[in-house]
Amino acid sequence: MFGLKKTFMTNKTDEELENYLVNIWSYSSRTISAALNELQNRGRSFTEEELAEIHDIIRAKKETEPKERKEEDIMFTSQWPRNLVTDPDAPAYYSPRVIWGFSIFLSVLFGAVLLSLNIVTKKAKWIVIGFGFLYTTAFAYIFNSYGRTMFISFIINAIGASILTNFFWNKYIGRETIYRARSIKTPVIFALIILGIFILSDRLSRGY
Repeated sequence: MFGLKKTFMTNKTDEELENYLVNIWSYSSRTISAALNELQNRGRSFTEEELAEIHDIIRAKKETEPKERKEEDIMFTSQWPRNLVTDPDAPAYYSPRVIWGFSIFLSVLFGAVLLSLNIVTKKAKWIVIGFGFLYTTAFAYIFNSYGRTMFISFIINAIGASILTNFFWNKYIGRETIYRARSIKTPVIFALIILGIFILSDRLSRGY
């Protein structure tokens, strides 16, 4: 696994590598170690105090991270749980698994809103929400025009969910970013309210 990390870091700019150390609590111990080693290989010098502080953080983070798994196991399993930690200093995010579930069972727009709540920059937030809105609107139009089945709905939502949890997550949050799981209590309540409104509206329209 470390070999893969090392190859990944060699393609980064000095500024990108420095960012791992500036935002050190947002990344895994393996990522921080790889970034530090790459910077040192490029001639970046650190004081003894700086190195001691970085290594102390690395040791502290290792205690809260999942145990290292074999590289062949990682390649054939989802990376979603790998970056999930209990470290109180890690940012709290709605996980890719939660975003996937809400996208599948409600809509890609709902999943996009959850993902946007993880993102800091306003521009990126609106790009993700805009994608969710356009995606959901486009396929709602197709369904209304050509008919709808549960299987097709699942496939379409799964594609949208994959785009959110892979492309947009990696672009705006980062594949290597570690995080704490954010409570889903609020979105679940909100989803139940929306579902209740839809059911009530449907009953009223049918004259029940």
